[in-house]
Amino acid sequence: MKGRKDTVNGLEKGEDKFMKEQDKRLQDLGGQISIYRKQKKMTQAQLAVEIGISRTHMSNIEALNMPT
Repeated sequence: MKGRKDTVNGLEKGEDKFMKEQDKRLQDLGGQISIYRKQKKMTQAQLAVEIGISRTHMSNIEALNMPT
């Protein structure tokens, strides 16, 4: 069909690739935060207090369980 865009899961193909790359970067960032925190011998709760978020939120960042 003329004017129809190819989609994957409701996203254009380029957007789908971008979202997958973005998810990978966020997962890498969460892993780096976890490594840094452990090197500093901090718990998730301690780091969360330092940066002003809940421990649950800190856990979600490290595990990439953030809601979209």
